[in-house]
Amino acid sequence: MRLAAIPGQASLFPATRTLHASVTAGVAGRILGGEDLAPAQAQALASQYGLSRSWLVKVMRMVWLALAVRTLRECEFLPAHGLLVIASELHRDRDQAWVERTIAGLPDRLANEVEAWVTVLRGEGPRRHPARSYRCIRTTLSTLLSTLATWADNGVVSLREVTEEDVTQAGRVRSRARGGQLDCALRILFRALKQERGIFHGLLAGSVYGVPPRSRDRYPSTCCRSCSVRQIPHSPASPTPSQPATTTGSNVKQVLLAYFSRPGENYYYGGRTDLKVGNTEVLAEKIAGRIACDTYRIRAVVPYPREYDATVKRNVREQEADVRPAIEGRLPSLDGYDTILLASPIWNVRAPMIMTTFAEALDFRGKTVHPVTTYAMSGMGTTERDYAASCRGATIAEGLAVRGEEVKDADTEVEAWMRRTGLPAR
Repeated sequence: MRLAAIPGQASLFPATRTLHASVTAGVAGRILGGEDLAPAQAQALASQYGLSRSWLVKVMRMVWLALAVRTLRECEFLPAHGLLVIASELHRDRDQAWVERTIAGLPDRLANEVEAWVTVLRGEGPRRHPARSYRCIRTTLSTLLSTLATWADNGVVSLREVTEEDVTQAGRVRSRARGGQLDCALRILFRALKQERGIFHGLLAGSVYGVPPRSRDRYPSTCCRSCSVRQIPHSPASPTPSQPATTTGSNVKQVLLAYFSRPGENYYYGGRTDLKVGNTEVLAEKIAGRIACDTYRIRAVVPYPREYDATVKRNVREQEADVRPAIEGRLPSLDGYDTILLASPIWNVRAPMIMTTFAEALDFRGKTVHPVTTYAMSGMGTTERDYAASCRGATIAEGLAVRGEEVKDADTEVEAWMRRTGLPAR
């Protein structure tokens, strides 16, 4: 075999190509010919001809590059001409393989139930929906694994036998943030199995970190009304806690809509999507277009990353350390307002910690608070309980939870919620 047939040889051997051509070609030829050349054998061969270790490393790298290029070309050519059939069972997704191995290690009945859960999440259950990726399923299953193992050790042979006390006990052994992740994972598990078999009812109602699931009908979009909404600006002229904000009238309830929203990479049916406008901002605009209210956007002094995974990591750190992220600009005064709408996404079963910063900084005595959330899996999360603690003196009223993937079609849900709560129409 000629060394010249190997890509990159001219740059690797600019001055001594002729001197070592026969030696390097011999090494390369043996490798490309299919011979398993062990490092010790290669070193002995190089030493026999006075080839240094550095030259040996360069030759090996060059040869493996040639192998990769040749293999890639063959793998493209053969299937294209019907000469090679790819065995899909031998080319499984790495996360899929992990999920299957993990399920195989569970007791039989638990394994069957978890396998049914995976089937539902993959969009193959009785209700068709976009499939979640095996990466997402692996993340959820890894959160559940220790709890499932504990239940199995305690004699639980089927998820039908799990009680509210089992769920509550599982959450108690974890930190608040980790307990929130477990609560979310259990909610995904039980909802999917309830959809599949109808055997789980309210198991999360007694959990440490969760709230009972909220069932909602899905409605088509009916209209998309646009209008100008007066916003409280972030500037020196903004109202401060000692300066009441100007309200829109005196004959109806005065409403302030305060919201936090994050654009960028977001969760979308188990995958990711890039949002120019955050889901909560979209929902806030729908509400503000129908309710006579003032709006105030909550912004972090240190903005959250646009990348989804980086935001998840920061949020977990803030939850575990009970951080109060600083808010950019001056806060509004609640004087003159009867009703406050607090809108945010749900991150790890609860509102972002910056919402606690906002709630604890203001005087909510005598106010009515309506939580508003956009979510992927957790509905209202723990917002009602959290705001009851942080909005001191407020009455927590009915909230609105909209799935992030469906927020653009939430017009009917918003209007139905307005009618139930008696919020003043614009």
